[in-house]
Amino acid sequence: MAGAVSGLITFGTQNGPIATGNLDTNFSAVQTAVNSANSYSNYLVDTGSANTIAVTVASPASATLTAGLTLTVKVAQTNTGPTTLNLNAGGAVSVIDSFGNTLSSNTLVAGSIYNFVYNGSKWQLAGGSGSGGSLSTTYADTFTCTAGQTAFTLSANPNSINNLTVSLDGAVLVANIDYTWTGGTTLTLTTGAKVNQTLFVRYLEGFVVANVAATTVQYTQGGTGSVTRTVTSKLQESVSVKDFGAVGDGTTDDSAAIQAAINAAIAANNLTVVLVDGCDYKVTGTLTVTQGVMIVGQGSQGSTQAYGCSVTHYSNSDLFLWNGNGVSNKGTGGGLKNVLLLKADTYSGGTAIKLLATSDNFRPGEMVFENVLAYGIGAGRWTRGLVVDGTACNTAGARGVRSVHMTKCRFADVTTAGESVLLNQVTHFYAHGLAIDTGSGAAGGISIKGINDGIYLNACGIAGTMTIIANDASNTTNNIYVDGKIGGSFTNNDTQANGVVTIANNGGGIANKSQLLKIVADKTPGCLVYANANLPNVTGDGTVYQMACNTTLYDTWGNWGGNSFTVPIAGKYRIKAVFALTNVQVANTRYDAQILRTGSATTSVAVVANAYAEATAAGGNNSVSVDCELMCAYGDVIAPKISVSGGALVVSLIGAAGTIYSYCNITYLP
Repeated sequence: MAGAVSGLITFGTQNGPIATGNLDTNFSAVQTAVNSANSYSNYLVDTGSANTIAVTVASPASATLTAGLTLTVKVAQTNTGPTTLNLNAGGAVSVIDSFGNTLSSNTLVAGSIYNFVYNGSKWQLAGGSGSGGSLSTTYADTFTCTAGQTAFTLSANPNSINNLTVSLDGAVLVANIDYTWTGGTTLTLTTGAKVNQTLFVRYLEGFVVANVAATTVQYTQGGTGSVTRTVTSKLQESVSVKDFGAVGDGTTDDSAAIQAAINAAIAANNLTVVLVDGCDYKVTGTLTVTQGVMIVGQGSQGSTQAYGCSVTHYSNSDLFLWNGNGVSNKGTGGGLKNVLLLKADTYSGGTAIKLLATSDNFRPGEMVFENVLAYGIGAGRWTRGLVVDGTACNTAGARGVRSVHMTKCRFADVTTAGESVLLNQVTHFYAHGLAIDTGSGAAGGISIKGINDGIYLNACGIAGTMTIIANDASNTTNNIYVDGKIGGSFTNNDTQANGVVTIANNGGGIANKSQLLKIVADKTPGCLVYANANLPNVTGDGTVYQMACNTTLYDTWGNWGGNSFTVPIAGKYRIKAVFALTNVQVANTRYDAQILRTGSATTSVAVVANAYAEATAAGGNNSVSVDCELMCAYGDVIAPKISVSGGALVVSLIGAAGTIYSYCNITYLP
């Protein structure tokens, strides 16, 4: 039976019986082919350790390393790095993924089944799974039940109850109601089966996707013209602080994680940093942004800690600082959106948001701030809410921090009176819906310093003061336009400031030193005062009498005093003074009625006429008026005066309670 075939023998060409020796030789060859693992895929179980797969093809089967050889292996250990496969103790051979890369950790999961194909030099994971993710094997188990049987042992671990399809005598059973599976290979019926019923179970074993590397998974948007790219590329369009270990539970210090996310965004050419909603991020220092990075909450910002997106500051320092100190001229852009900023209880100091320029080439600008609220919890206080400081940039045409846009931002609980917001040398600052609250801190407000060009505050609500501060003669604010409510005083100390300020419900008065700055308010400065009784013997002999009006009908900002009006707003005023005279004598041939302005310059507007000639015959009564408009500077003094000459000091000014005879009316003309 050990003969050899000397030539090709087929049933088609054989005319007689085949020699026994030839049959023996042919069937031995068939048996060898059938037992060869090179002829079909073998299911093998790994007996090696982590990163070293070891499998054996049991005798009488055999296997040799030939390109195309495929093995189906159930791995024993989850890999922690590059991995080898050793077949029949023939030597460890490297394993690569379908992209030709050595395996990263967790690519192979213990208990999962994978196909490996030998490519001539290495074993390659088959099926397109790159780093991570195992191939699944479909199983179909059929059981003939015994009476009352509830437990059934499956051929393999399905890994999830969602992988199971179970039927009993053709009726589909419902997971977690008709049957349960809690791990391993045991499936349990809720109600015992009847004798000879057929239980059919179909499932996938070892299907694991949690460890698939995003670099190997493709993503397509799906719209016309969309292109395919990796999930890694898609996910790296922005930077989440969660990717760097931020927890957001209000207890864990997330300072380092958030700063690391910011630094990564800067390194990737100013990507957006995402603060995930539903979190309260604890920060214990200053978060520094050296380039134009946008930091964004997902949109649910409100006014309650830990709801939406909040950052609570456990420090007396600044919270967010944009300083432009990264790559030269790359500091512009970015900002902050949809975030609640809280100063923690008992902490006091620092600014919630600070934009600080250090030179012309290193400065923030072109920024957007939207839906941001900053206040203090309990005794927590900010020094200021917002500071924009561009004083380090003084080059003409490139001065200050440039182009900052704010929408729906509110600041409260600060310790610096009048400086909830401080603008110190800005160019093109826009704010819509800016709100400043006193809260539990000092009086709120907004202050403007330095050389500024283009400040636009629209629909603002300022519970406090607004002050334009002239640092020195060279500092001025050009093109300031304000529209909104100022609860406290408005003060402009800049004699060259220009623009329009429109304010309502101003309760603290207005002081404006610039004739170029137009003030429009629901309460403009002015007064109407009159004499409520006769003032006897005040003139007649040439004595100049400054009319004493001792009754006030209105004096908007309290500017009338000492028989004169002090100008609070530089600009144009209309002044009308009426002098009602009595006891004018024949000798009184002249009167001089005048409005006298002193201060920045001395100006007198006078009316001169024959006093007696205009007096009525009986009683010598006469009424003289002066009506004029004057451009006035801040602090000028306006006084109505009358002089009657030619006779004795017997001419009196008529006044009466409840009836206006002699009066002065001053009105600011916007």
